[in-house]
Amino acid sequence: MRLALAFKIIQEMDRMCERRAAKTGEFLEKLSLLKDYTESNKFTKQVEEFARFMKEERFEYLDEKYKMRMKNAQD
Repeated sequence: MRLALAFKIIQEMDRMCERRAAKTGEFLEKLSLLKDYTESNKFTKQVEEFARFMKEERFEYLDEKYKMRMKNAQD
């Protein structure tokens, strides 16, 4: 059952990428769900690393003052 749910989440993420209008927050939510359905520590670690990368990329083009406000708001 866990494998089927994980596959469903991956399909949803794939559809989000095809839309090209996917919001980073929505994608991060799916990654979080995916991490909950896996039993592999290696896969979980890779999902966490990718989620961290996405969070960093989301703030890449913003000025430093705004980045700090956004990061503080998320914590």
